[in-house]
Amino acid sequence: MRSVPPRLALLVLAQLLSAAASARAQITIPDTPSCKTCTITVGSRLLVLGDGTSPVGGIGHFVARISRSRFLVGGAGVPEAFGSNGASLGPLGRKGAGPAEFLAAGAFISGPGDSTAVFDPRTGRIQIFDERLVFVRAFSFGQGVTNGGALWVAGDSPFITAGLRSGPTDSGFMLHLYGGDGTYRRSIAESHGSISPSTAAAQSQVLLTRFSTGEVVSVTAAEAYDIERWDLRAGTRIGQWTRDAPWFGAQYGPFNARVVSAVVDSAGLLWTLIAVPSPEWKKGVRPRTIGEGRQTEQTFDIVDRNQIIDSFIEVIDLQLGTLVAQVKLDRAYVGLLPGRLLAAESQGAGTPRLEIFPVVLHQP
Repeated sequence: MRSVPPRLALLVLAQLLSAAASARAQITIPDTPSCKTCTITVGSRLLVLGDGTSPVGGIGHFVARISRSRFLVGGAGVPEAFGSNGASLGPLGRKGAGPAEFLAAGAFISGPGDSTAVFDPRTGRIQIFDERLVFVRAFSFGQGVTNGGALWVAGDSPFITAGLRSGPTDSGFMLHLYGGDGTYRRSIAESHGSISPSTAAAQSQVLLTRFSTGEVVSVTAAEAYDIERWDLRAGTRIGQWTRDAPWFGAQYGPFNARVVSAVVDSAGLLWTLIAVPSPEWKKGVRPRTIGEGRQTEQTFDIVDRNQIIDSFIEVIDLQLGTLVAQVKLDRAYVGLLPGRLLAAESQGAGTPRLEIFPVVLHQP
């Protein structure tokens, strides 16, 4: 065996350390799309979930396609299942804290054989249902979970939740890994960006999505939105990006911009859906005065959320660290699934229905 000269060995080691350091360094993704001819289009409506009488419209943020023919919608209480024709298949359980009971059904994650895991941060439990949506088992997670921050992946630690961490100098989120029986295994503890404790406490949502086998991507948003790629086997962060978009950190409406959904497509591209205040948001509200005397204050009643909220869809290449394409939509979309975009359709005084549209990235 030939020996390696010491100088060459040191050079190789230095290159490896440099590569590792660069993988962990935060990269700012430019605001200009890298593909000048790429476009994102939203097609005609494919399906409507609900008939205006079910609670689907008041939920909106937690939607899962649990099989080719069924959807699960929830968030404000008990989740509801819908068939391929949009008709309700009934609630998945009932309100409460027992088996197949929910206080605030959060993320829905598809598992093996069309099984489904439902995460309820109010009860601190994960509940498993089979392909017929029949309750199988439940277990508690003790490390905390935020809305949207949960995944069901393959491997020895198939369940992942994200919990808020806070310290004297920084704060962010930790990923907690659990076995198939709910046994806590370990945590990946790294701060997400440089979020201040007060901001992190207010921004209590982190979105998780699968990237590849053994890897997940997390998305959080405060003064920018931060993207991190995690190696679950090694327990390390292997990539970190930030989008310094102009709508974050500059509140010019009734709420701050936020990332609503994040999903990785079959090509490994990250899609994000961002809700931002419309420049003409006041057209969508009706001012109202409450209280008397010194207690008087003005508030607003929502008349049309589509006039209050605009939406952005961004497609990001994490391998190159570039924004591939972006589109602004003058409507309040509420969710993003692979190849699908969701919106709540107002039905006057009734409960809104959930509309599903195809969304496509065109790359010439």
